[in-house]
Amino acid sequence: MQENFEINAVARSATGTSSSRRSRHTGVIPGIIYGGSDAPTMIELNRNELIWHLGHDEFYSHPLTVKMDDGNTIQVTLKDLQCHPANSQPLHVDFMRISA
Repeated sequence: MQENFEINAVARSATGTSSSRRSRHTGVIPGIIYGGSDAPTMIELNRNELIWHLGHDEFYSHPLTVKMDDGNTIQVTLKDLQCHPANSQPLHVDFMRISA
């Protein structure tokens, strides 16, 4: 049982369907971190790393640590996961900030 999940993320600036589709073709999954007093942060996650984490049941309910490319860490919980209807591959992930 893994208690502490750490996810590496990169901030993204491009938005929209076309941008998200291009990201998925390069092996990254678009996502967003929202909640708390900070503005929403758009992110990209490595597809293989995310799929590996999704294989653990605890990932869906435990606090997670997102390590941003600028060195910041954000405590979050998984709020929503959108998957492709035919092949169950993740398409988009939503995280909610945990405020102390």
